[in-house]
Amino acid sequence: MVEDRDTVVAQLERRGVVPGFVYDPPLSDYLDLVAQGPDPEVARWWTSHVLPVDPLRARRVAGLLADLKVRPAVPPDV
Repeated sequence: MVEDRDTVVAQLERRGVVPGFVYDPPLSDYLDLVAQGPDPEVARWWTSHVLPVDPLRARRVAGLLADLKVRPAVPPDV
């Protein structure tokens, strides 16, 4: 979970790392076929801050995140 995920993704891509993808906003926001979860605001926050990384590249990405001084996302009070 990172602050300013889109910027972080762009920085990682410039260094040859392509993070995974998460639908943002959650699918339930625009597909009637998907039921809303118990707290849609939490789902929206999660999808906008999660940074999916291949476990085989986690060590490299962790080092890059530290070098880039990426801040962890602080969840809202729920």
